[in-house]
Amino acid sequence: MDAKIAKILIWVFSLLGLLIVFLVDKTKLEDQGVRLYANEMIILCIASIVLCWTVIVPIAICVFWVIGLINIIQDKDQPLPLIGNWNWFFK
Repeated sequence: MDAKIAKILIWVFSLLGLLIVFLVDKTKLEDQGVRLYANEMIILCIASIVLCWTVIVPIAICVFWVIGLINIIQDKDQPLPLIGNWNWFFK
């Protein structure tokens, strides 16, 4: 599995995509770009579950999701604004 495909799976299918990448080829999680997008997707999932009752947060999550998808398609491993430098899960 290519690293770009792993990033797309994680980004589009969120936690299920992370599980698929882990089960198919867990060595891809050692790639810095894959870890970056895995961290960001976990943070976005937690934020969407915890803060779904507000109006602004779901809109911000959608904007972050689109920015992340554009970065993946363009092969840029740039962290997302505000949450991209939070490395809580995969260091």
